[in-house]
Amino acid sequence: MSDHVYKTVEVTGSSSSSSDDAIRTAIKKASESIHNLNWFEVIETRGHIDGADVSHWQAAGIEGTFLPWRDLLHEGPVPAKLTLPELFKRRTSYLSQEGYSSHKQAEQHFQHSLSLLADLQQYARVILWFEHDLYDQLQLLQILDHLGSRNDLRPPVELIQTDEYLGCTTVSDIPRFQSLQTTVTPQQMEVASVAWQAFRHHTPEPWIELLTRDTHALPHLHAAIERLLEEYPDRHTGLNRTQRTALSLIADGHQQPGRLFGEYQKTEQRRFLGDLSFWRMLRQLMAHEPGILQQTAGPKLEHQPHPEPRLEVTALGREILQGIQQAKPFDQGRTWWLGGVTLSADNRWYWNPQTQCLEHAR
Repeated sequence: MSDHVYKTVEVTGSSSSSSDDAIRTAIKKASESIHNLNWFEVIETRGHIDGADVSHWQAAGIEGTFLPWRDLLHEGPVPAKLTLPELFKRRTSYLSQEGYSSHKQAEQHFQHSLSLLADLQQYARVILWFEHDLYDQLQLLQILDHLGSRNDLRPPVELIQTDEYLGCTTVSDIPRFQSLQTTVTPQQMEVASVAWQAFRHHTPEPWIELLTRDTHALPHLHAAIERLLEEYPDRHTGLNRTQRTALSLIADGHQQPGRLFGEYQKTEQRRFLGDLSFWRMLRQLMAHEPGILQQTAGPKLEHQPHPEPRLEVTALGREILQGIQQAKPFDQGRTWWLGGVTLSADNRWYWNPQTQCLEHAR
């Protein structure tokens, strides 16, 4: 029997759906320039879970299977005692009802997430990419809590945390963040689990108690805790921080929603709010009775207003900003959620920025 000599080449494939698809992609591409391919060997598989755009990672040459974790958890119901599939179903209803996505799109995204999470044991390692803002930090709590609760998880979990906005970096910048990659510690898992349960609690006390807890294992969590608390109405104006900032900017002359959003972003040290959420907040202010914000020109303010309407703070709105009057968020006949807390006329919680405390009005 004659000896055989083979040439071996190494290629890398990536996919947003599965490791099998990544393998097929790599083989197909190699076949375009290499003939008579007889066999292949998978050396390593990697799974990446992140809050940014998959194409950004692929273009940067980061190989593996990618799972974008897309849910604005700082809005809408995130109640306790629901399994992950049950919570995804609840979130699907909320996101589609509020116009962030069609029901089908949201359902497909969450089902895809569940599918990849179920197959994590096929990967050599799982790498989490998350930023420092409230949007990403809540997602990080959710995924770490889920991974920490699994007894079948074989691959090591690694974490890349940054105080830069990954989606705003250039493709050439992405690889340098890999130097921040560290193995997730039991302490990080524990802090995330405690914080995630506090976020989903039906009262906000466990969340504010986190401010007195040692959370340095997740270095950006403390600031995220504080920022979520500022989304409760404050005692002085009846507005939360985002609403108050938007009204102040409009009163100062930034009357077009697009430019207004840009100016608002400059006020956030850790930007977390997207434009669709911002338009939704403006529509809620316009629906307030009696009126505190009105539209003076242009088409109806929709998700992406174009051409842009013009907004104006009413006389009452200006008095609210001056502390003469107070908005009545709990008298509008609406119910809204912050994590597991339901806010309504029957459950009024206020944030006092002077004392840094929450107050329950009974």
